[in-house]
Amino acid sequence: MIGSKDKNFLRSSALFALVAGLTAFGGGAQAEQAEAPKPEDKKEAVKTTNQEEVVITGSRIRRDNFNSTSPVEVITNEQSQLRGQTDTAEILQGSPAAAGSQQITSQFTGFVTEGGPGVNTLSLRGLGPTRTLVLLNGRRLNPAGTRGQVGAVDLNVLPESIIDRIEILKDGASSVYGSDAVAGVVNVITRTNVDGAVISGQTNQTFEGGGAVYQFDGTWGRTFDKGQFNVSFEWNKREELTMGDRDYLSCSQDLVYDINTGGQRDIIDPATGQSKCFNLLVGVYDRLATGGRFKPGAVAAGSGLGGLNLNIAGQGYERVGLTYAQVAALFPTGTPATTIEAAWRESQAAVPTDDPLYKKLQAFQPVERATIFTQFSYDLTPNVELYSEAFFNRRESEQKSFRQIFPNVAATNPFNPFGQLSRSIVQVPTDGSQKVDTWSVVAGLRGDLNFGGFLDGWSYDIYGKYGASEGSYTNDIIPNDRVESTIRTTGTIAAPVCTMIAGSISSSTCVPVNLFRASTVAGGGFTPAEQSFLFIKETGNTTYKQTLFEGSINGDLFDLPAGPLSAVLGFHYRKEEIDDTPGFNARNNNLWGQTSAGRTAGSDTVREAFTEVEAPILRGVPLAEQVTLNASARYTDYDSYGSNETYKLGLNWAITPQYRVRGSFGTSYRAPALYELFLANQTAFIGNSTVDPCNNWGVNQNNPTIRANCQADGIPPTFNNTFSSATTVTGGGKGILEAETSEATTIGLIWTPDFLDLSIALDYFDIKIFDQVAQFGAANIVSSCYSDPGFRTGSPFCQLFTRNLTPGNPEFGRIGTINNSYVNLNQQVTKGLDLTATYRHEFSFGTLRTDLQATWTFKDEIEFFSVNPALPAPRNDFNGEVFNPDFVGSLDLRFDRKDWTFFWNVDVIGKTSLTEEFGGDQFAWRGTPGLAYYKQHTEFHAEHSTSVRYRTDQWTLQGGIQNVFNEEPPTFSTGNTSLRRGNTPIANQYDILGRRAFVSVTRRF
Repeated sequence: MIGSKDKNFLRSSALFALVAGLTAFGGGAQAEQAEAPKPEDKKEAVKTTNQEEVVITGSRIRRDNFNSTSPVEVITNEQSQLRGQTDTAEILQGSPAAAGSQQITSQFTGFVTEGGPGVNTLSLRGLGPTRTLVLLNGRRLNPAGTRGQVGAVDLNVLPESIIDRIEILKDGASSVYGSDAVAGVVNVITRTNVDGAVISGQTNQTFEGGGAVYQFDGTWGRTFDKGQFNVSFEWNKREELTMGDRDYLSCSQDLVYDINTGGQRDIIDPATGQSKCFNLLVGVYDRLATGGRFKPGAVAAGSGLGGLNLNIAGQGYERVGLTYAQVAALFPTGTPATTIEAAWRESQAAVPTDDPLYKKLQAFQPVERATIFTQFSYDLTPNVELYSEAFFNRRESEQKSFRQIFPNVAATNPFNPFGQLSRSIVQVPTDGSQKVDTWSVVAGLRGDLNFGGFLDGWSYDIYGKYGASEGSYTNDIIPNDRVESTIRTTGTIAAPVCTMIAGSISSSTCVPVNLFRASTVAGGGFTPAEQSFLFIKETGNTTYKQTLFEGSINGDLFDLPAGPLSAVLGFHYRKEEIDDTPGFNARNNNLWGQTSAGRTAGSDTVREAFTEVEAPILRGVPLAEQVTLNASARYTDYDSYGSNETYKLGLNWAITPQYRVRGSFGTSYRAPALYELFLANQTAFIGNSTVDPCNNWGVNQNNPTIRANCQADGIPPTFNNTFSSATTVTGGGKGILEAETSEATTIGLIWTPDFLDLSIALDYFDIKIFDQVAQFGAANIVSSCYSDPGFRTGSPFCQLFTRNLTPGNPEFGRIGTINNSYVNLNQQVTKGLDLTATYRHEFSFGTLRTDLQATWTFKDEIEFFSVNPALPAPRNDFNGEVFNPDFVGSLDLRFDRKDWTFFWNVDVIGKTSLTEEFGGDQFAWRGTPGLAYYKQHTEFHAEHSTSVRYRTDQWTLQGGIQNVFNEEPPTFSTGNTSLRRGNTPIANQYDILGRRAFVSVTRRF
């Protein structure tokens, strides 16, 4: 084991070696020193305007972009195009400040996500999308999405083709920009001063099929003496990637190993000779009174399991899926363990868990987007400029999935062949689709004040903005009252009688449904009458509106010995409204086995005043080439949470022209988002085994308190929780939640040697969030209950879930409902180090440029509130775990020669592991004696991309390959996480598409 001191030493040594090697090699990239984008972009006919002073994200005071007080990463449009990226979400989620944590992407088919299916959001530092502020040209973007948890910007609304550059501020800035700027700020800056037209097309094609991308875009604009106007259009379509399109997705295997020999212990599928695929269970029946899982068929003689056949009404049924203990009980005492295990393996191998439907599931959802964007500015007078901006975006996405339907059918039901309470497990489609329209309109005035007196020479900017999104979402549903009616049918099989149950809200004529028909159980085949009765579509609607007004003035107050004292004064008003109305059956909790939700509606208004000053303290003295102090403050008043003040202090100290130190400390204040306040109760599902700490506690649990409490509940040490999913309930916390506060500290060192065109910046960050609004987590709720010595009498967590503790009940031990509503946690802390560097060298035959971004995370921890004063508050440290690598980096190498550009990119992800979280890597496997080794780590991972571009005055041609060496995502053993597709994690850090080629063509007019 490596201790914390050893880890810190290794990190420091690795960092020193990397910087030293970079200096020798000439690699790296400092964000603040990124060059202004050149008008050589494949889509540009742009006249760039060089300014000596501009507004850099993180401050409202104009400055030279080489001396920002806070760390800022700049991603130019040209960089992303050379990488073959056509998706703004892909660009931002792949940046090192985001790649170290899980992001919501189009891989989350079948999951309940904030913002609804198809949404793509950004969580800097892993602190959550609602704590990352996204701006468009320095102004807030309005949230977009579907369902009741809309609160973050959907990156789908930002077309890549309109972007000039993206600036990522990597520390908190609530005093500058207001609420949500806790983890950082993303400012998407569009191209202006377009004079002419440009059209472009690009396609990205995978070598193995699936997941192709097509994009077409165009821009037309005019620049004239008193202003400019441009309009852009982009259409982008990504096709689906299915599980069957990739080998590492198509077969979910156990991947467990013998702890002595290292050989694979997986159950072998006799049909393939390979490890069995546990994809989708199909074609089985469960007897619930006397127990047993069966499928049609007969067991071969001599296997030891031949006595497990049933012969009902002339139909043979083979019992399958027996536990190891059940199989052992069939053999006499003294039977060799190898014989028992062979019979158990036969029983497990016979379970039909490789339904072909699984391969049709979507690993990557298809999405189609269209956007129109316009900008306009006109000089009304030499000192007054009228400007406006507007965009409209439509996103259409869909999810094709499957689900199980397995209602308990009464013994009296004429279709039930087992004569007791039983069920079949049938796979049925569950598709969903969304159409989301998002728009925004901005109008404002800016210019210089020339009235004379104190404010003479100051600049002003005042604008109003209205933005909204309107989405509809349609899903396949199964009305619960129809299921309950049909499973209670009476009469004969030839002519069963079916009556809708009392209180039914789903208007329909009851249709008897045979859930035990062989073809239905094997492949989900229903008669047309059954199909129309059980399965219908339902649509819900979501709107989110944002109205804001903002104004500011900035200029120099007076001169100090080291330079002018600059200041900004401003105000901000914002009102936001959400209204989500699910479909009728969802609102009335009439969905069988699916999420349901009530109507979510609410609004909030905030009024703010802010100021910022920048004071040059020293200039041109020994060890102080330039020292500047920056301070900002903001007064915030929410209708919902009253008032609060935030501030930020920053110091920028140029020791010499080559060395600079910078640092900042700031506070933030975030009132809960509308959905965190007003969300009507909605349900989701999570596997019982995933959340149950009592699952096989005799072997899996080392915690004595949990062991004692599981035993106190009457749960046997060998209890195997294989029940279907528990229902989680999430609701808003209006009247209960407190507002969040936070503190952010950054300390940076910048080196720009005069003997090399090289710049390196190291920035340490430390962000703490207090009273963080979050969901406690279903697994944490159950675990906190069983780990509390107070247990059932003193732990509030035990009141948040239900569990069947009735001895003899077929569902004894099953966790039913978990209340996972929004609460205030104690705090979340993240600490780490950013490295940004750039090197440029001009040779006689061309120009070389290297850019490097890397992030080391030292701590990523959530501390939950303590329910027992005698015990420390429980903590969960995610750093270095799957989905949260402690190291990520990206290196760009670029060489320009005349009209040619050659490009190479490397993205790296550090090793991750869950072994420390689980307390080891050897556990019981499927109830067998002894232990098995589980692979609970992902290896160091690197992906390469390359491209070549040829450019003339009118044409740009580019081609390249992403994931050049076809690096597959890492695999790990079953049971590590529920977020697994096939054998790989659903982690945005890894490419599941595989090697793909891209080609783009641009024509300028």
